Amino acid sequence: MLIDVIVDMCGLYFFICFFLIVTAPPKTSTLPHPAALPIVHQNWKQAIVDAPETGTVFLNKFHSPALRALRTERTSRLEANAADNIMPEFGDAQALYFGGDMEAAIPLSGQVAGRIESIKPVADILHETRDEFFRILESLQRQYL
Repeated sequence: MLIDVIVDMCGLYFFICFFLIVTAPPKTSTLPHPAALPIVHQNWKQAIVDAPETGTVFLNKFHSPALRALRTERTSRLEANAADNIMPEFGDAQALYFGGDMEAAIPLSGQVAGRIESIKPVADILHETRDEFFRILESLQRQYL
């Protein structure tokens, strides 16, 4: 029972923080929103969007650290040699993430890559989540109160 109360309190704390963030008035600034800046190369972002639900591989299964990565020619080759420690062949992460060369390194990504359908600014994602939360809350209120 105590653990349920702790979990509920953590959830409440998260909700309050989330609510304060997404309902705060926008700050005026001449700088572009950080989510709109092209920090990571478009090739990397598009590879995530284009990945099917089976578009990742699990590498380094018998060594540490184990890695989940997008399927590329490089990662498919490394996957075939499952017994080898792949870390010496990791590659040039800067050329991958900032230069856009998808074969320069192992493109790390979780299984969720196949579920991402578009590239959106963080602010849009937070506002959509907030709006959906309130729609569900209103629905529950109509249904149970």
